[in-house]
Amino acid sequence: MTSPSMTSPSMTSPRKRLANRANASKSTGPKTEAGMRAASLNATTHGLSVATDPDSLDPTAERVASLIASGGIDQAMARDLAARIIDYERCMEHQRARLSQESTPPMSQEQHDQRLEGQLRHFFGTELDMLDDHLDHQKFLKKRVLKKDLNFCINMKLKMIKLVAKMLAKSDRSSQQQAKKRESSAARHYKRATNQLIKVLKALG
Repeated sequence: MTSPSMTSPSMTSPRKRLANRANASKSTGPKTEAGMRAASLNATTHGLSVATDPDSLDPTAERVASLIASGGIDQAMARDLAARIIDYERCMEHQRARLSQESTPPMSQEQHDQRLEGQLRHFFGTELDMLDDHLDHQKFLKKRVLKKDLNFCINMKLKMIKLVAKMLAKSDRSSQQQAKKRESSAARHYKRATNQLIKVLKALG
């Protein structure tokens, strides 16, 4: 029985292998923790860009309008004020939820290493096993591992680690950019809701 060839020409390069796996996994959703956190918000529509219609209030807003009208305020003005209050509270709740998410402590070094190891195994599990099996095979047949083979295996693993680390860093930057966009959008809607509420209150004198 002969040892399987482990020369670099016979193996797909780590960069090509990563590209192939990344393309194959595009339809299965994100794999990193940061990516999954960002994707978890995709199905949530905050609706902050749609103002509450005073003529189509939900039961909660209707009760608010009735309470306002009971103080002697015109019914139409009461419904308008109720709609603006609902919009303001909705924006406030969204801001509270966002700030709560931002209070999550940063990832520790141990968590970072576990994340990197998990993604390394996900993308290059087969290749890592092949490299380890080759070294074990040499030990079994030759009772020793040639230095050139050991160096080759080490260098291949280092390349894999660098590629995965680069991929995770890119994913984190993308998540941070998306978070900034959501923060900017939420702040804009909050400002609008506040201004509209103040405008209605001023109209009441």
